[in-house]
Amino acid sequence: MQKSNLQKIITQIKSYIVSQIPEKQLISLYLVGRILTKDKSPESDIDLFGIVSDDFDLKQESQINNYFEKNPKFTGKKECRFRALYLSDFEGRTKGKSTIIQDVKTIRLYLKLFRHSKFKLLSGKKINFSNFPLKDISDRDELKIDLDILKSSIAYYKKHNYKEKQPYPNMYNTAKWVLHITKLEACLAKKCKYQIYFYKLKNLFPRGHIFHDAMAVRNSNKPFSIKEKKEFIKKSEVYTNLIEKRFL
Repeated sequence: MQKSNLQKIITQIKSYIVSQIPEKQLISLYLVGRILTKDKSPESDIDLFGIVSDDFDLKQESQINNYFEKNPKFTGKKECRFRALYLSDFEGRTKGKSTIIQDVKTIRLYLKLFRHSKFKLLSGKKINFSNFPLKDISDRDELKIDLDILKSSIAYYKKHNYKEKQPYPNMYNTAKWVLHITKLEACLAKKCKYQIYFYKLKNLFPRGHIFHDAMAVRNSNKPFSIKEKKEFIKKSEVYTNLIEKRFL
């Protein structure tokens, strides 16, 4: 998809979301994820985070996402999700009440992502996430979360004869979680500064490390055979076990 066409799609998605939520309830709307970086792939999703007030009703989040799901042409046939994050969570007044943030550990994870990412403000107030009192989640605790997600994908593939489920798990998303874990391996083993961009890690890992396999999967634009899926999932499982033993 050409950059100009993608920008038009993101603009109309933004306009739709803003039209569906009362102005006082939507504090900020951010475009987030790999689609903003050199790590974007042909399968990169369109993900948006809305920072919302306490009176926001989570039913609105479901209604917006249902609209995207039922109108694929509206989103350029890309997977598109809107997630509401309550400002009160980041302020430490609650322990998590959104669909993706339901405990303090996850709040600290999303604060860390906002603090280290260059998310694009589409509407509303720009927020300085460094001003909130909660600290970033530790690299080790983030690793535990990522390992659990990757292990879940591996288990699904093995149980369902390497078939994929929409929207997840798929090979591209599984490779993404492998790369998240390599990012944290770099932090914990090589004492690197926390780095969210995968492409900046390529010189840290020798040829043969699963990092390079995962990058190849992410950058592929062709379907994967059962044999290719089995090989990558097997490597991912071996890598997961090694990392778990090494750092946890």
